[in-house]
Amino acid sequence: MTTVEQKNVLLADLTEQLELPEMAYQKAKERYEDIGEWLGREDSTCEENEPHVFPQGSFRLGTAIRPLDEKEAYDLDLACRLQVGLSKSSHTQHDLKTLLGNEIEKYRAARGIKSPKEEMHRCWRLEYADKLSFHMDIVPCIPADESGRKLILESMTKAGESALIAGSVSQLTVSITDDRHPRYKQICEDWNISNPEGYAKWFEERMNQMM
Repeated sequence: MTTVEQKNVLLADLTEQLELPEMAYQKAKERYEDIGEWLGREDSTCEENEPHVFPQGSFRLGTAIRPLDEKEAYDLDLACRLQVGLSKSSHTQHDLKTLLGNEIEKYRAARGIKSPKEEMHRCWRLEYADKLSFHMDIVPCIPADESGRKLILESMTKAGESALIAGSVSQLTVSITDDRHPRYKQICEDWNISNPEGYAKWFEERMNQMM
């Protein structure tokens, strides 16, 4: 029979094979910071909106794994929050996505990215390849209004989270674009909401409690 020690060795070996090399995280950081700097440059059409680009999902949480095939691309999920100057009462989801998409196209040309940008339901996708290949999915978003923040706050409170954590996390709620929304090209109040930065903050708090 396999001993506990042998099982632990096997598990450690499997974990090592799945874990991303530090180089991948560094490359991902360089790329999303580069896009953020591009969007915030002086002649960007987004500059006055104070764009904030940040990772979400497994790269943000430090839980990303290697692709099964070395030829496959890493998935780098990003969000771009335009922090001022846009609201659900002044712009449609289509307006927001088009604004960001135009700048991403300029970025693609400036960086010599050969593959055309691809429009997904909620985001823009870039295929970035040099030493490491990445699918970079960039979700346009704006800060959620009070009703969106309140929804997250109440949900977390009902789940038993402390008022301090729930309040802090809820402030990071965002409204996102989705071309499947029935009023995607119309001014409306019921945008989908998300909270990737808040979730990451909650996740890190949980991990700290376990250490």
